[in-house]
Amino acid sequence: MQQIPDQKISARWVLTMCGELLPNGVVEIHEGRITDVRPAGPGEELLELGEVALVPGLVNTHTHLEFSTLVQPIEAPSFTDWIRQLVSYRSEHLATSEQRLAAIRQGITESISSGVTTIGEIASDSQSSQAYASLPAPSVVMREVIGTAAADDQDRLAMVEQFHSGVPTGASWRPAISPHAPYTVRCSLLEQLAEFSRQHQLLSAMHLAESTDELQLLERGDGPLRELLTGLDAWHEDATDPGFGLSGYLDSLCQGPRSLVIHGNYLDPSHWQQLAEHRDRVSLVYCPRTHSHFGHPSYRLAERLAAGVRVVLGTDSRASSADLDLLADVRHAAKCHPQVSPDQILAMATRDGADALGLGEEVGQLTAGRIANMAVIAADFSTDKEAAEAICASASRVVGVMVAGQWLRQLA
Repeated sequence: MQQIPDQKISARWVLTMCGELLPNGVVEIHEGRITDVRPAGPGEELLELGEVALVPGLVNTHTHLEFSTLVQPIEAPSFTDWIRQLVSYRSEHLATSEQRLAAIRQGITESISSGVTTIGEIASDSQSSQAYASLPAPSVVMREVIGTAAADDQDRLAMVEQFHSGVPTGASWRPAISPHAPYTVRCSLLEQLAEFSRQHQLLSAMHLAESTDELQLLERGDGPLRELLTGLDAWHEDATDPGFGLSGYLDSLCQGPRSLVIHGNYLDPSHWQQLAEHRDRVSLVYCPRTHSHFGHPSYRLAERLAAGVRVVLGTDSRASSADLDLLADVRHAAKCHPQVSPDQILAMATRDGADALGLGEEVGQLTAGRIANMAVIAADFSTDKEAAEAICASASRVVGVMVAGQWLRQLA
């Protein structure tokens, strides 16, 4: 095993994300973990990074790495048309396991280079597990489940069981499950998956209230998504239950040990209250650039936060975002929601994201005992801006990345 050297690293700013901002701070590391965070002392020997900020490694709570070879986001006139094109792209360009493995590995490399050291990944098949060997630790891989026919329920549950039991020894990631969306997972299957997650204490993640097409299908049983599913031979009359509604899906997720509600673009204030009441184990994932890509109405981030909802950040995939740079989503969120403090937005991409994934005791803050996962960020610190404000501004960029005390991208 490669020995990890002890290090004392200093930077102009150290943002611990636990309420402490240290100018000219020092992070001490031993055997890949942080042992101390403190002000620099006179004359001590340090690895001095200069006019940069040290922050916890960024936490991308939602992505689909299999689409990482897309050169640009898919453009479509509607959400359902986008789904149609996505299905076509997958069948044409991700048909083989080799293609999927290559895309996932490319996405992991891109993520790490942009300062992401913890990833919440949605896996569409179980054969890609070998590609996840290079995920930074700790991460979470959520096995996606799609099933609209009652006859498929047992096969889907067996698939999840196999995925859960097949995690390689010493893997850098933890297993979880992702019932895809209300229009692709029948209510009865969702309840069985919820029970499985409770039995095994697994995180669950579901795309919910993502589009108006989805709302139309849930409320009226018709519309573009039904037409798409019918064309794919995936529509069944009993697949959705009009009486279940968004609140029913939220209830199911809120009863689990830990859950992510992905997007939630069209949840109303009553749903926010539902989330707030369970914020200790349920988080809402906001993907700022994907939200803008589809032209959804304002996310009303400040109102959701004020209601007590724990909101965290994700990039989503290259199918709806230009890249996997979570710092770009931090900047975009700050630009779209100037009423939300930069400290809050940065917390959504670090501390709160780690808590949402159930990894808050290991990463997300720069404090003694946690894994030494860090991002080094260059920004315009020459003005009177607060450090977090400078990081959320347009000039910021990641210039160094450390995972478990080892530099994976070191400053030149």
